[in-house]
Parts: sequence; structure tokens; C-alpha cells
Amino acid sequence: MKRIAVVTVLLAVTAVLAGLFGPEAAGVHEEQTVLKIEGMTCGGCAVSVKAVVKKIDGVHDAKVDWKKGRAIVTFDPERVTAEQIARTIQEKLTYETEVLDEGNDSD
Repeated sequence: MKRIAVVTVLLAVTAVLAGLFGPEAAGVHEEQTVLKIEGMTCGGCAVSVKAVVKKIDGVHDAKVDWKKGRAIVTFDPERVTAEQIARTIQEKLTYETEVLDEGNDSD
């Protein structure tokens, strides 16, 4: 019973600290972009795209759907642009990539 109480308290403290010290509190600005990626044929393609994108300085997260041919990328616009992310995918993986939606604040 004590263990459950301790875990519950730790989870509550973690949630509070995440709210206090999240990206916005640290002065990090985030935006999301939607990328159209042509040529992905399987889940392995999506894994490759995600791996390449996540290595880009300034990228915080990437969700890639090979069936839809789309990626939603969360990034710091002060460190990288949506066009740079798209260009990196094209250069490293040769998939035709286009920015569909850019500059949506995720605040």
C-alpha cells in the first residue's frame, strides 16, 4: 500500500514539474509542420524517415505514417526550418518531400 502511495506522489510531482519546466518554461519555442513524403512503401521506410529527422538539430519529435505518406514534425524554428527538414529527407533518403503545413505553434 505504501508503494502505491509513493508512486502516486511521484507521478503527481513529475506532472507538476513537467508543467513548470516544460519547453515553454525553458524558453524553447516549438512549431509543427506537416510533410508530404512520396515513395514510402512500408513501416521500415517510416522508421528510416523518423530516424533521419530526429537526428536534425532542433527537431523535438516526428510522427511518420507511411500509408498516408505524411510526417508531423515538431521543431524549434530558431534552430531549423521546415524546408531544411524536408531537404534533409530528400538528400539522405531520396524521397520526394514537400512542406504542406508550416508554422503552427504547438503552444
